[in-house]
Amino acid sequence: TISLEEPDDGFDIYMIPNALNSLGRETISTLNISGIESLQGASEYGRISILGGCTNLTDISFDSTANLRYMDSFFNNCNNLKNISGFSTESAIRVSNLFRHCYNLDNIPTLQLNHAIHADGIFAECRNIKEVSELNLGLASNIACLFSNCYNLTTAPIINTSNAIYFDNMFAGCSNLNSLYSYNTTRAISMASMFSRCENIINIPDLMTENVSNMSYMFYNCFNLVTLPNMNVSRVRDASGMFYRLNIKDMPAMYTFNSLTNTADMFAFSSITNVPYVQTNRVSDASSMFNNCINITSFAQSEFNLSKAIDLSFTFGNVKNIIDFPNIITTKSLRNTVSMFLNCNS
Repeated sequence: TISLEEPDDGFDIYMIPNALNSLGRETISTLNISGIESLQGASEYGRISILGGCTNLTDISFDSTANLRYMDSFFNNCNNLKNISGFSTESAIRVSNLFRHCYNLDNIPTLQLNHAIHADGIFAECRNIKEVSELNLGLASNIACLFSNCYNLTTAPIINTSNAIYFDNMFAGCSNLNSLYSYNTTRAISMASMFSRCENIINIPDLMTENVSNMSYMFYNCFNLVTLPNMNVSRVRDASGMFYRLNIKDMPAMYTFNSLTNTADMFAFSSITNVPYVQTNRVSDASSMFNNCINITSFAQSEFNLSKAIDLSFTFGNVKNIIDFPNIITTKSLRNTVSMFLNCNS
């Protein structure tokens, strides 16, 4: 248990981490810091993760942090942290990975994040949190991994995401999440693994995705999803693993893929029966695209142009109910056809 008070000439940016290192970060359980809001050199704050790695820290208190602007990785790897007092973020412009790997934290302080520009990974790996208050991230462009692997989160908070571009892994691994709000995704360009392994999600609100190019593994292992959201997929280039192991039989009629370059595992192990139109003339990797889609009865197209394909291994593996496949165009670019029609018994 230690207490750090501000020296007469003010804290230098390296004073606190040097003190914690000399004492042994992993030995500290209770920490009190006063005077930190006038920290000299605070523009470098996010680069050194001042409290990061205090793995046995359970309680921490501040007199104030209201003036701090750089808080990247502030509590990163404080695995046993449970209680925080005197902490505020009202001036923070960087809060990336703020609570990352705080496995035991279950009571999140109310956060004012209306100045935050970088907000990716704030709650990543916070396995015990069940709910979070409303978040104003209206200036943040990157909210990737915001709640990744928050296993016990059941209801997603209201979030202002009007400026967000990167939504990758936003809720990935939130296996108990069952309720979502409709988020503003008008500026989004990437949603890779956004809902990956959200095994209890039943419905996802419609999404504005006119500019999104990456939806790889977006709905991966969403076993209980009943309906897919309406969204524009015309600019999606990477759809690898996008519908992997879904139990949904029919894709929304509006799904028309016109720009794809990667379709590996796109529908693999899913329950799909009727495949939507998929333009494949730019695709280089279509390996396992329909692997183990044992329920497919028809394709929306009479031809697959795979003239740029390099890998077609397992592409139609175990597609057992198709009697006549669409015409498949290939060229000398093709290198791998291992098990391309494995067990196509019909």
